[in-house]
Amino acid sequence: FSPWAMTENFQKLRSAFSYLKAFEEVGGTPEEVANAKADVVYAMGLMGHYIGDAAQPLHSTVHHNGWVGANPHGYTTWPGFHSWIDGGFVAKAKVRFADIAPRVLPVEAIVLGNREDGRDPFFVAAMDYLLAQHALVEPLYQLEKAGKLGNGEHPVTPEGRAFIEGQLLKGSQMLARAWVTAWQSAPIDTYLR
Repeated sequence: FSPWAMTENFQKLRSAFSYLKAFEEVGGTPEEVANAKADVVYAMGLMGHYIGDAAQPLHSTVHHNGWVGANPHGYTTWPGFHSWIDGGFVAKAKVRFADIAPRVLPVEAIVLGNREDGRDPFFVAAMDYLLAQHALVEPLYQLEKAGKLGNGEHPVTPEGRAFIEGQLLKGSQMLARAWVTAWQSAPIDTYLR
């Protein structure tokens, strides 16, 4: 349900920005503006959950807690693999915001123009993002099999660190693009105006 949840929460964020813009434009009370800002922050947080989770490839596969079923490549079946990628690696490698901040790119909005196929352009962007992360499921398992993800007695390696930091960057970039797009594309709520 991830791309649908991302799209639904994108529209909720656009709506929250719409009435925030209206209250700011027409001089809403301080309480109305504060409540509208709180709604925006809440909607941004929901988007952060779904978009951030999707940056972790194991959230897109049946192999989310270790490889299941036929396993011709001998990938790990360890049920803790998911939690290791979600946080254990970051803690062991001591990945910090300052490590990846210099690689953050300026944000560009997602193009929301009408599509010839009639599909919602944000949904398409969310689906493309999710599919790109899903393509990294096996490369992630390959890193684990090669002992490059620092679990167990293995040390953290530059390859493992680059992979995880790259995913953190991809997630943050997609989230920033969604937030900026929601802000820029949100019309002022004409009813409140």
